[in-house]
Amino acid sequence: VPQSSTSHHLLNSLRSRIGAVCVSLSDSASVQKTFPSNHEKFVDHQYVSNTHDELIHVVTSVLQKAAKEHGLPSISASFSIDQSHVWSGAIGLANIETVRTAKVTDVCRTGSVSKAITAFIAARLFDQGVIDLDEPINQYLGNYPSGDRITARMLGSHTAGIRHYQYSFGIWPPNEFFMNRQFNTVEESLKIFAQDDLLFEPGTGFNYSSYGYSLLSFVLEEASGKSFPQLVNAELVDWLQLTHTRLDTVTLDNHDQVQYYEAKGDKWRLARPVNLSSKLAGGGIVSNPTELVRIGLLLDDERYISRQAREILITPTTKDYDAGALAGYGLGWITNEKKKLLNRDKSVTSHSHAGSSVGADSNLIVIPDFGIAVAVQINRTPQSDGTSAESLSDKIVQLILSA
Repeated sequence: VPQSSTSHHLLNSLRSRIGAVCVSLSDSASVQKTFPSNHEKFVDHQYVSNTHDELIHVVTSVLQKAAKEHGLPSISASFSIDQSHVWSGAIGLANIETVRTAKVTDVCRTGSVSKAITAFIAARLFDQGVIDLDEPINQYLGNYPSGDRITARMLGSHTAGIRHYQYSFGIWPPNEFFMNRQFNTVEESLKIFAQDDLLFEPGTGFNYSSYGYSLLSFVLEEASGKSFPQLVNAELVDWLQLTHTRLDTVTLDNHDQVQYYEAKGDKWRLARPVNLSSKLAGGGIVSNPTELVRIGLLLDDERYISRQAREILITPTTKDYDAGALAGYGLGWITNEKKKLLNRDKSVTSHSHAGSSVGADSNLIVIPDFGIAVAVQINRTPQSDGTSAESLSDKIVQLILSA
């Protein structure tokens, strides 16, 4: 693997600093406005069970308070208990300009929760004998650069050495996270990074990479003979008979999709336009919390994936010190022992994935021992000084376990 020189590091550092300034300038140039904060007025519920009325009331109050205090246009959430869907709710506005109330059926960008969904596709193809997750990917691709040393499992666990987004002065703003370019196929999108140096010898480190999932989805395509959109439909959407989960493409029917915002406090602006075709498998799926909960429950459903495949998804492939904040990353799912969820010394095992996207924040968490799945989505880009879909998901789990 080529080693970066000191000058190469300095150039990347300078490019990142200049790029960050450019993004900041483009942000500050946006016009901000105030939006209505009466979230108690804009509420939509879907009650599936009448046996948890008090819990639902508390959860709704928590979401309303979070939306009001942190300037969130809307929050939608859903949860299950004992493998059964209990409640879905949406508060606030799906579209501020038209004062359109958020509905539980509205869809939102899932961000990197897409990786957990893509991992299910890989698990299904593993069970069917279509792909060997530990064979070099060039068994399926032929001559991909370094593909004789990279496996599908490495791509799915972020241990292949593939880079993540970087600053690029060929786009505006100069950050690949905001890319607004159309790629018509997964293979075409690989041109962004295919010729770049690996960050480390495959299998020897950890680097979170949405592009690694783009490459993984191409491997799944070549192994199965089906396009990634076809795989998502055949191995997930059709199996669960989902009606609101799909890839976010330029041909998407947006009638049921929320508007996306950048916001701080009670000020907002429309999120910048982006095109997710460069990262469909790692961040390009839209859904709603009700369907995300149904997807999450598949993790413990042996009719859908085998026990062996499930273990591959949830078994961490890196040491804690390698993964840092993402310690516990398996293949598309992060496994944690969380004590705070039970409010006492005893811990509970969770499997989850969070997702940040332009104008959206999502999280999906599953607690198999209690048949709990919780999903939360917010139609605002995550802010470091506010609440998040992940923190709200954890709070809902705490409320369920203490009820």
